Amino acid sequence: MRTHLFLLCLGVSLPGCLQGGQEGEDFKVPGEGEGEGEGEGEGEGEGEGEGEGEGEGEGEGEGEGEASATGLAVVTVVDPECIIVWDVEGTPRTCTDCDVAFDVDLIYQAGTCGFGSSTSGVLEVTDGGGVYFQGSYWGYGYTDGLGYATWYSYSYVYGDYYAYVYDGYILY
Repeated sequence: MRTHLFLLCLGVSLPGCLQGGQEGEDFKVPGEGEGEGEGEGEGEGEGEGEGEGEGEGEGEGEGEGEASATGLAVVTVVDPECIIVWDVEGTPRTCTDCDVAFDVDLIYQAGTCGFGSSTSGVLEVTDGGGVYFQGSYWGYGYTDGLGYATWYSYSYVYGDYYAYVYDGYILY
């Protein structure tokens, strides 16, 4: 009987085995006691039901929302001979005297200059082929009218401190 009780105790915590288990005794688990109680209960139930409902709803579907434009812009700083790379993200906007224009965020991605940061502004490709960002000339630009615009500098673009060469593209 002890062998059987030992195997039974393997499934119960060790204190439970140490507090009981003598031959001829009932096995007791710590924290449990004896008690008496009475109880009665009755129950009946029936039920029926009917229901009707109405509803309305609104939602958005495909084709709604602002169009997006994405691309890449790179500037080469001639002296100290380094580059800055931005991801271009934005939305098309209306413009006068231009082929296309965008409200864009230039998100700084990489660079070798030791300076450069993210910025925002308006990027325009004019009717005459010039590309401007925040009013500053970036070079010659071209748009195919089908959702692609590109730009590049034929020669240096001179700024306050450096000479630059710009190039990039935007898909819209």
